[in-house]
Amino acid sequence: MTDEMLGIDDLCISFDDFEALHKVSFSMPKGKLIGLIGPNGCGKSTMMKCISKLHTRWTGEIRIDGKSTADMRPVDIAKIVANVPAEMTQMYGMSVMDMVMLGRYPFVNKVWWESEDDEQVVREALQTFGLDHYRRKQISLLSSGEKQRVLIAKAYVQNPKVMLVDEPTSHLDMRYKLEVMEYLRSMARSDMTVMVAEHDISLMARYCDVCIIMKKGSIVSMGDPKEIITEDLIREVYEVESCVGTDREGEIYVLPKRSVRGSRSHALFHPSAGDIPGADRAVHRSRRCRRHLHGRVPYARWDGALRTAGSCRRIRRSVQDTRASGSGGGGVPRMGRCDAEDRCRYGLHRLVLIFGEDVHRQILRR
Repeated sequence: MTDEMLGIDDLCISFDDFEALHKVSFSMPKGKLIGLIGPNGCGKSTMMKCISKLHTRWTGEIRIDGKSTADMRPVDIAKIVANVPAEMTQMYGMSVMDMVMLGRYPFVNKVWWESEDDEQVVREALQTFGLDHYRRKQISLLSSGEKQRVLIAKAYVQNPKVMLVDEPTSHLDMRYKLEVMEYLRSMARSDMTVMVAEHDISLMARYCDVCIIMKKGSIVSMGDPKEIITEDLIREVYEVESCVGTDREGEIYVLPKRSVRGSRSHALFHPSAGDIPGADRAVHRSRRCRRHLHGRVPYARWDGALRTAGSCRRIRRSVQDTRASGSGGGGVPRMGRCDAEDRCRYGLHRLVLIFGEDVHRQILRR
């Protein structure tokens, strides 16, 4: 691609034994609004941090406007790549204009003071994003949508070639979501490559030129959102049944319906059981477990008992006492005034009732 603005080849990064990105490769021209879509933990934010060199221990190659970023200094990266974080940190006493002026820091030649040209660039950006009348207002007094516009204006005054935006609409209402995406699309039309990581698939499909679908650190699909976003893709990436359709204007919308049966949704409630063989079958079979999953049995209560039981050597004696008493599968002792052994017995009762004998044997071995 001759007009490539952002290119990545075999990008990999690991944190200890966890591989966050695995051989990610793509090439994008200038003037495109790119959507990064995928479940939590799939590597969207990690990839953007590699592009801006907030992460440096990656392998592969990243090119911006045909130049490799491997040997670039942070100040050089800041002149061509701008970051818009998902949330603004607390800026006590800082005004809107001072915040946006921070975007000119890579271009300041003197120790502290900005030039008249810098001030002119900032004032124009404030007018462009409808913030000029807020320029002396403190950041802490702005609404969530106004704060997001300030962050985008701060990135805009860097005059970057690539803008990386992380979940810009996560805390915004419908109106501000559309306004933010309109701003980002207008910047992409000015020959800037804008990459947006977002969970709202319908919003991404409406505004983005290209969507990159990720799962577990790898790219699953990439292309025109109207062509690649399907019900089968949503099921594969999110493990969710959905309805994908088009409205009267031909825009795609995605309506999630239910989690795919057989997915390990119970692991969200029982982290210790996520890797235990047979746990899926036992959970869906147990009526008591279904009541637990609907919140009728407090998880923190019995999980605390399990942790106590797991660290107590008297746990096997508690099992024997429980079986000898004949209580078996009926009834669970109340958590009243009880000692550590009663807590162990309570935890084991709940474990057996929910997951069955095979599961509690796995816990005992840990």
